[in-house]
Amino acid sequence: MKAEISPRELRKEKKKYKLIDVREDWEYREGHIEEAENIPFSTFEWAEREGKIPKDKPLVVYCLHGIRSHRILKFLQTKGYKKACHLLGGFEAYQL
Repeated sequence: MKAEISPRELRKEKKKYKLIDVREDWEYREGHIEEAENIPFSTFEWAEREGKIPKDKPLVVYCLHGIRSHRILKFLQTKGYKKACHLLGGFEAYQL
């Protein structure tokens, strides 16, 4: 699986993925991609240790611009997640 997905690709194939918004709660409440789960960057490692991130489903992680989600993607890859990618340009690019 590719390490990144474009906003256009995600719009076309959104139903294939579990979407995870890694922004903080207050950012998520201001707007997010429909059906995305909020697991903030600050608690993501804990959530992964607790088994809250599925390894068997294709994942798309995103933040506002793609910086935090890229870091989360690298973390997931070190933990053996082979079906994870991040949204290029983040939520901001998706909204355009």
